[in-house]
This record gives sequence, C-alpha cells and structure tokens, in this order.
Amino acid sequence: MNYTDHKDNPKSFRSLTGMDHAQFPNLLPFFEAAHDDYLSEHEMNGKRRSDPHPSPEP
Repeated sequence: MNYTDHKDNPKSFRSLTGMDHAQFPNLLPFFEAAHDDYLSEHEMNGKRRSDPHPSPEP
C-alpha cells in the first residue's frame, strides 16, 4: 500500500488515513521523520540493525 495507490480516491484515502488531502501534508513530515528514525535502527523485516547507521540526509 502506498500514497500513489490511493491519492486520487478521496473515499479510499480517508478510509486509510482518517483525513482528507488538505490535512495530510501537515502530518506527513512527522511520519517521515519517525519512519527514518525507525529504519536507522531496524531492518525492513523489523530486526534491529547490528550496526545502526544514521538516516540519510534529504
């Protein structure tokens, strides 16, 4: 599931996020930061990295 699959369907988008397109961009930076922090310490399968590395700079 990703943004592009649901961005053009307001009903589906609201069902998945609980918000509309106008609200979503306000929260996205916080979720992106949390996601980057998580991936800096965990692999995609959820295992902790044996050698954590910093998140890449945008």
